[in-house]
Amino acid sequence: MAGTTDQREYSSTIDIQLRVEGRLLDVTQVSESFLVLKAPAFVPPETEAEVIIIVDGRPRTRKIFLHDGIYPNDLRVTFL
Repeated sequence: MAGTTDQREYSSTIDIQLRVEGRLLDVTQVSESFLVLKAPAFVPPETEAEVIIIVDGRPRTRKIFLHDGIYPNDLRVTFL
């Protein structure tokens, strides 16, 4: 006779954003040195910004420096 076990699957809700120049930009991927934006944007070089990663409603932030800025023709953005 097989026993029944209550196994519930759980998946975290994750949201990533870039706060820069008073705007919040949606991010699809982030690593230690680059991120990928969901939509094109322009931010001038040498701008400070903040990556916000929200896991299950709990935000964590990291200050970054956009040495090269962000240009609309490139969704992949490098940072320091």
